[in-house]
Amino acid sequence: MAFGWLLLGSSPSHFWLDAGQIAAAGGEFGVMHPPGAPGFLPLVHLATSVPLGSLGFRMTLVSSLFGALTVGLAARLLTRRGAHPMVVISGALLTLGALTFTRHARTLEIYTFGACLLLFTVWGFDPAVPRARRLHRRLLGTMALSLGALGFGDLRLLAVFGLTPVWLRAMWLRQPWAPWAPLSAVAASLAGLLLPLRAATQPVANWGDPSSLGRWWSHLSADSIRHAYADQMWPTSLGPWLLYLRDNLHRALEDVGPVAAVLCLGVFVGPRRQRADVRLATGLVAVAALELFYAVAVNPMGGRDRQTGLALAVVAGLLATLSIHTLSRRFLAGHSARWALAPLVWAAVAGPVWMRSAADMTITRSWGPWMWAREALRTVPPGSVVLTQSDDLSGGLLAARVLEGARPDVTFAPAQHLHRRSPGSSAGDGPFAPAREGRSDADRVGKLLAAWEGPVAFEHAHTGVLAGMPDVPLAWDLPLSTTGAPPRWPKVAVQDRIRRFLDDYATPADRQRVAIALSAYARARVSTRGHPRDFAEAEAVLTAVVRDVAPDHPSALVALGGVYDRLGRRDRAIAVTREALVVEPDRHVALLNLALYLSRDVATLPQARELAERAVFLRPHRSSGWRRLADVAQRQGDGSVATAARRRAGQTPSN
Repeated sequence: MAFGWLLLGSSPSHFWLDAGQIAAAGGEFGVMHPPGAPGFLPLVHLATSVPLGSLGFRMTLVSSLFGALTVGLAARLLTRRGAHPMVVISGALLTLGALTFTRHARTLEIYTFGACLLLFTVWGFDPAVPRARRLHRRLLGTMALSLGALGFGDLRLLAVFGLTPVWLRAMWLRQPWAPWAPLSAVAASLAGLLLPLRAATQPVANWGDPSSLGRWWSHLSADSIRHAYADQMWPTSLGPWLLYLRDNLHRALEDVGPVAAVLCLGVFVGPRRQRADVRLATGLVAVAALELFYAVAVNPMGGRDRQTGLALAVVAGLLATLSIHTLSRRFLAGHSARWALAPLVWAAVAGPVWMRSAADMTITRSWGPWMWAREALRTVPPGSVVLTQSDDLSGGLLAARVLEGARPDVTFAPAQHLHRRSPGSSAGDGPFAPAREGRSDADRVGKLLAAWEGPVAFEHAHTGVLAGMPDVPLAWDLPLSTTGAPPRWPKVAVQDRIRRFLDDYATPADRQRVAIALSAYARARVSTRGHPRDFAEAEAVLTAVVRDVAPDHPSALVALGGVYDRLGRRDRAIAVTREALVVEPDRHVALLNLALYLSRDVATLPQARELAERAVFLRPHRSSGWRRLADVAQRQGDGSVATAARRRAGQTPSN
């Protein structure tokens, strides 16, 4: 039942974010981004042989399968305790209604694989397992967690702070499974050898080329990710901790619903508590706390796109269902008609989350990500070098190359990774060798443009990591802008383009990407030239975005506020920036921009000071916030705060 329900919304191609890269690596059995999730890609590659649907749909079957297995393992933990079938069904429905769970179970992502390994570990170490069966169950649980620790940071924490103390205690008590546990862990960890073995075949999807011992260990340790997001991981002040904690709790509440969230601790309430139930619930609470800690402290980057939180939703759903079972057993025992209330119970517990996740089916079934990559390949001239910035496009281009053999004449790489070889650089190191000598992203792009005689295409030119690129003539288009043509994109062409995008990209997730691209285009136009016609065009584009494409898109609202400010329309700039903060109250650039606009009037200086202080409280690792606070404090005549803020800005490298 669970597998069938997930299949109804399965993606026909790769999804957004890094699903395209996973599809490319799975299609040719290559190497995906760190830490690589050994054990997952072989199954994805095997699924491509299934004679059912499109190639992307076949690979998505693996995610759906692991999602269904996760639901089955949760059901087994309940039936082992004699739970009524209606309770088990309610638990399955609650998990299948969680938005984060269904989103990843219907797209090609690794997270249902991790959730399945987590639940398999809980199944193996369940206190209710009969003593006679504990030997092989404990060893299977050890193998599952060891395999998961290779590819998931949260499972590594669980292995260190959960499995290790349990194993040491078992060794002290001389339990039969304990001496064999290290051997089981080593056997499961051998899957990590798949990374150098596959890298040695030099596939196109070969992230980091982990063919040597040093690169292999760096890949498993996810060094590149830790370095790229070092300023966000392990927050050093209270503000980010509170921000990330609030966001993760909000998403968890969306996943399980308010009633289930309250029920999570019901297993600890009342008399006649079963010892095995309490021990399992205690373990699940500990796992939930560890998952929350990981999402807040170690990997806060993936929360907004729901790349973290799936395991937390599964554990919370299981806790809520276990509480329903224990509470019904205590307070409704002997009432034969008690299960007549089951539909009402389900409506209260799982109904709210199902209303949202059912609508998400149209998002996961979209061909939008595939069309976005194909649109990019269609617009670039032969022999181009393409510099991307987003996982959406870089993964999509890689999937098009590997799965369809599309545009072998085009070489592409993420602009932020020009210092090393990237998947997709099939034309060799020629175009990128000079760029590797650069000292910054902008310097590397400049060296590439100087050395490469052919056309170069940019995603979101003059924004993001390409903000400092040389001002070269570009033929503006979406998703890419290309050198070698007049730098003009007429206003009427933009409006026609938007209308066509509205027809081709109909789901909210698809239109978010269109809105991001259009907003980047508008920002680039006014930042590179600044002609009045460019400001008028940027205003028209951004107005169309917030009116027709994505009405509540904060990036477009912030960019529109910036255009209004440059045009001297201060009141409109303040109004639309406030709208952006209503949509996303903690958006850093919106706080800084609004603080700037308000600081120009003595009457609103206190509000500007408050916004600047909030910006540095939430993002103390960004120097732009400290600079804005210094400017506002200086306008207020607070020299000591201004001096301290400037000093802090000089000590903070990130912008």
